[in-house]
Amino acid sequence: MHSEGLVLVDADDESLRKLERPYFLQMVENRRDLAVQVTKQLNELADDGYHVNLDASLSDAHLFYHYEGERLLLEVTKEGMFQSKGGEVSFSESELKQLVDEHPELFSNNVVTRPLMQELVFPVLSFVGGPGEIAYWAALKGAFKALNLKLPIVTPRLSLTLMKRNHQSFIEQYQMDEGAVINEGSYHFKMNWLTRQSKYPVRETVEEVKKQLEVVHQPLQSIAQGVSSDIEALTKTNLKQIEDEIDYVEKRIMNELNKQHEQTVKQFDELNEFYNPSGGLQERMWNIVYWLNEYGLDLPIQLTEIPPRWEQDHQFITL
Repeated sequence: MHSEGLVLVDADDESLRKLERPYFLQMVENRRDLAVQVTKQLNELADDGYHVNLDASLSDAHLFYHYEGERLLLEVTKEGMFQSKGGEVSFSESELKQLVDEHPELFSNNVVTRPLMQELVFPVLSFVGGPGEIAYWAALKGAFKALNLKLPIVTPRLSLTLMKRNHQSFIEQYQMDEGAVINEGSYHFKMNWLTRQSKYPVRETVEEVKKQLEVVHQPLQSIAQGVSSDIEALTKTNLKQIEDEIDYVEKRIMNELNKQHEQTVKQFDELNEFYNPSGGLQERMWNIVYWLNEYGLDLPIQLTEIPPRWEQDHQFITL
């Protein structure tokens, strides 16, 4: 893409595989050192209290072999044979190197060697990655060293939330914090607002009634305690049932308030759908197609024109 300088690459293209042939050979030749460095780094991180979601062992070859439509992860046996975990294929090191040389399109990288291949094919000043990628890159410093590579600067990618102007106005109107809406949702803002709409302090009244109930119910429990354990258990169950009924009354009151303020409640709920969907970030749940339909196909270009604020973990963009 000429205007942005963006290069799109098909990582499974056979022409690219031919270019990668010598790098695959390097990975085979340095397989032992790669495995040692990665497992060592993972153990050191674990000792320091950092858990990286990456499985690695000294027997890993960290390469896939494509066989009959499947990708088979290779590992090294005690005898030094490269074989798939299911035993479908098995090669000596010399046989594997010959196969790589003649048919590089039959191989691909796993999560450990993919960053190495990326650096060999496209050396960069900085690697920009998401939280998950950066986490496992923490285990790769030694792996880069094993292939005489320098680990590039690792930069967290920008994290964005696209916000509609009417939602921004609603948030400002009800004095909500944008960060809290993104991270926690709008539910507690909604409930606090609904409580304030009642002529009576519903939640505080319910809590006070429960406290008084415990006081007036205690003499009955004391009598039951002196009669039998069964009767004592019955009084505790009785107290719980009364409290449940009080909770039910509170729920009915809040439901009625919901009906009376249905339009505003819908706006609170809409904030959740847009900015805390399923309790996560918008960028993890929402498809870009909605925003393209709403604001045009040139939306990505519009976003590139907004100055990035790298010092912020998360950036709000009002459209």
